[in-house]
Amino acid sequence: MSLRQVTRVKLENWRNWQGEASVGDLAAGVVVLFGPNAVGKTGVWEGIVSGLLDRHWGTHTARLRPAGTKGVVPRVEVEFTAGDGRYRVEKHFGAASSRDKASFWEWIDSAWVLRDQGEEAYLLCRRAVLGTEEAAPNRGGPEKALADTLMEVLLPAQGELTTPAPAPEAVSMAVTDREAATAATRLGRVLSAVKTEADGIWVGKRDRPRKGSTLQVEEQRLLEIEEKIAPQKQKSDRIGELIRELQIATSEAAGQPDAAEQAQKAEKLQREAAEHRAKREAAKESLEVGDRALADADAAVADRTSKVTAATEDAARLDGLKREFDSLLKEQKRAEDDHRAQQKKRNHLTEDIRRHRDWVEYENREAQLAQLRKTLQAISDRLSRHDEQERILAEKTAEAKALKVPKKGEWAQLDELRERLQEARGILNAGAWQVTGEVLPEVRLTIDGEEIEGKEIDFPATREVSIVGSEDCALHIRAPAGTAEEVERLTAELSVILQSFQVADLSELRRKYNYLEQEVNPAISQAKSRMEDALAGEARPDLLREQFELGQRIEKIAAQGAPDSERPDRSPEDWKIRLELLHADQGGQEEQFAASGPRASVAAERAERARQALLKGEQDSELSAKTLADHRQRHGTDDALAAVVREAEAAARELRSAWRKLDDDRAMAETAREERAGKLARGLNEVLVAQGRVSKLNTGIETLRQEDPEGALAALEAEKAELLPRLRSARVHAEALRLLETSLSAEKDRVTEFIGEPVRERMQTWISYLLQDESQVVVDEAGRPAVIRNPAGQEVPYEDQSYGTREQVSILHRLAVADLVAKESGAGVVLMLDDPFGHTDRGRRSRMMDILTAEATKRGHQILIFTCRPEDFDGVGTLVPIRRGESPG
Repeated sequence: MSLRQVTRVKLENWRNWQGEASVGDLAAGVVVLFGPNAVGKTGVWEGIVSGLLDRHWGTHTARLRPAGTKGVVPRVEVEFTAGDGRYRVEKHFGAASSRDKASFWEWIDSAWVLRDQGEEAYLLCRRAVLGTEEAAPNRGGPEKALADTLMEVLLPAQGELTTPAPAPEAVSMAVTDREAATAATRLGRVLSAVKTEADGIWVGKRDRPRKGSTLQVEEQRLLEIEEKIAPQKQKSDRIGELIRELQIATSEAAGQPDAAEQAQKAEKLQREAAEHRAKREAAKESLEVGDRALADADAAVADRTSKVTAATEDAARLDGLKREFDSLLKEQKRAEDDHRAQQKKRNHLTEDIRRHRDWVEYENREAQLAQLRKTLQAISDRLSRHDEQERILAEKTAEAKALKVPKKGEWAQLDELRERLQEARGILNAGAWQVTGEVLPEVRLTIDGEEIEGKEIDFPATREVSIVGSEDCALHIRAPAGTAEEVERLTAELSVILQSFQVADLSELRRKYNYLEQEVNPAISQAKSRMEDALAGEARPDLLREQFELGQRIEKIAAQGAPDSERPDRSPEDWKIRLELLHADQGGQEEQFAASGPRASVAAERAERARQALLKGEQDSELSAKTLADHRQRHGTDDALAAVVREAEAAARELRSAWRKLDDDRAMAETAREERAGKLARGLNEVLVAQGRVSKLNTGIETLRQEDPEGALAALEAEKAELLPRLRSARVHAEALRLLETSLSAEKDRVTEFIGEPVRERMQTWISYLLQDESQVVVDEAGRPAVIRNPAGQEVPYEDQSYGTREQVSILHRLAVADLVAKESGAGVVLMLDDPFGHTDRGRRSRMMDILTAEATKRGHQILIFTCRPEDFDGVGTLVPIRRGESPG
């Protein structure tokens, strides 16, 4: 992504704005655009996205017009920086006829230069924002996927902050490994096609064919054919068996040879058998003598051969043991040297880990110390504000007590006394009542029930005066004379009351009362309210205790000091990375060290066993040589023994040949007569039985042939022969699909896991700081947060986390993608967040803002935060108000 910073947005007739409005001078870093609800924050948001990316023609633009207006054309103008350039895009959003109402400008030599207009301006703007060369951004493909993914990650729709950004395969095309991302995309497409075809053949677990598939239908048909073949084959085989039985029965039924002739042959064979038996007995005795001689010779040869072989083998074994012993001695030395080297590496790695860990812990303590001091200062400020308001409250309360004024209920009595005094003084000063006036004909005047018509009359005790008619009647009233005693009495009564309140007159008393009600009492209420605000619902003793505990913690942490080892090179952030790498190496080093010790021990044991075996081999070799010499002394040399064996073998062969010939002829010579005689007797009986079998077999054969099992079997075999090639092809295809699907799925998992790992690494550091514990983030194969594993090892799915935690983790995921983009391109990007942290406590919100501010500073990001609660971001970045009907920039 090439977009670096949005500097100005100008809108005209846009959503809930009629006329012009602009937001300008948007700086780099964190920018908070704030205003009340419905003031137009969403309009600015959509103005940025639509101005940079959306088409300016089509029916979708109608929603941008202000509600209730017709004929107006929404217009947006956005100034931004992308790559090394500064640009401005202007778009008029309307129907298809507005396709040319767009222009794209570039700042060159301190002036705006028009680059292109119409659809080309739209394409030029997208290429500048995305840093791609996409030719047709609305036709799909990797460039369109990259654009859509980056926009959903960095410029998400409103209300979507708790939804993790899409899978970062497309992002990886630009920020991690383009080749791996392209491979993942292609693998996904091929795997989808393979799964679609495999789903038509196999069931979900791929353990059996799907019902109705070609493979299942062909296999079922083959089973049906084989079930039909079996009974037909049995019937066909039965015909052959019956025919063979018929042939045998027919032959038997044909009768036997002449019995007399058979008897003569039997007597001759009996005589020959007796002679043959005598010869065979004699040959057997000679054969036994020759076999014993040959066995003795063979035993001597075998004994000599075994001893020669044993001596040779012992000598060869002794040479092998010597070589093995020398080799094992060398191997033992190598193993011991390797163990010492691994010990040295292990010690060095352990020391390096301890040094980095000490300095990382020191930096963490310093950060914790700063945070604790900040918290302590905040508590001290709250206590100071509370004490100041408590002092003001005491002063105002004392002042209120010092002011003696009537209560609200007593003022009515005072007012009545004052009115009576004024009336008495008026009567005393004015004299008698006198009523004069002129009454017009249309007016009726009645005094004490007597109607007056244009005359003058005195009434010393008038109680009621009524006028009926118009206002054209003037009355003059004069009080009757009063007594001085009444005035003095009332004056004295009023004076006593005023003296009790320490004032000279009622006006002064009224001023004191007004001062109490308007200044002192509001000051007391305000002091109480500010005291409560300062405590923020907490008890002052709790704050004092927390202040004391924080002070002790700060002293304890500060007392630890810096490590006594040499400070590592580079920054503390690099120490953490180096420490993680060292920990990763430590496991392998420990394994190597742990393995090298047993290897050295095993090598020493093997060498010792080889030495013992060598000693025993030398003894065995000497014993074998002595045994061979003794045997030669008893049985002669090897040549003499070989000659005896050859003679014994020749004699044994001749005797065995004669015996074998006589023994082979024994059956015919000794048993032929008995067999012929018995067969002749049985033959006569079998002729009759065989004739009956012939008739029965002919009937059975005829019955089976009428069913034509050979024809049915031939048809089934032909169908089976035709089905088998199709079935084999279907099986090969199905097995190939199953194997291909498994292989592609495993490869895609491997590639996507490689793509998602950089995102997880960046998120983990931030999550540890955010949650203030050792919780681990577990991502899915695409790098999106899937599980949070707490320090106790419990795994809570991302969807089951609180709304605030999901929002925070999702923002960190987007920030990790932005970090990858910035690292690849060498410059920051624009990231927009809609009203974040509304469900976040103050501690986490502060840490999230620390992360956002640090990343914006380090990578040069511009992070635009839209909110209706600017107080949540007080002191963070640049605050830019958005007001209805104004140009807040």
